[in-house]
Amino acid sequence: MATINLENIDDKVVEGLEKRARMNNRTLEGEIEAILERASGADYERKRKRFLAISDELRKTTKGTYQEPSEIFISRDRELGHPREWEEWS
Repeated sequence: MATINLENIDDKVVEGLEKRARMNNRTLEGEIEAILERASGADYERKRKRFLAISDELRKTTKGTYQEPSEIFISRDRELGHPREWEEWS
């Protein structure tokens, strides 16, 4: 594992990181590692594998169960007068 040393970091930045670390029940070093991991994309593959595992499990538990197409739900919403999502923001 590599070592990174940082110098001349603004006190406000360190205070913010310490606060964030406390909120996440981490040490300052642990918080900085988590931030760097996310920024580097290193956790992407782990999250992808977890998502695929959950998806596979859901697929197995719903196999053979009728799944109503989403178009039917959308059509029903429109019949009830619910606006399209993009219309809400325009």
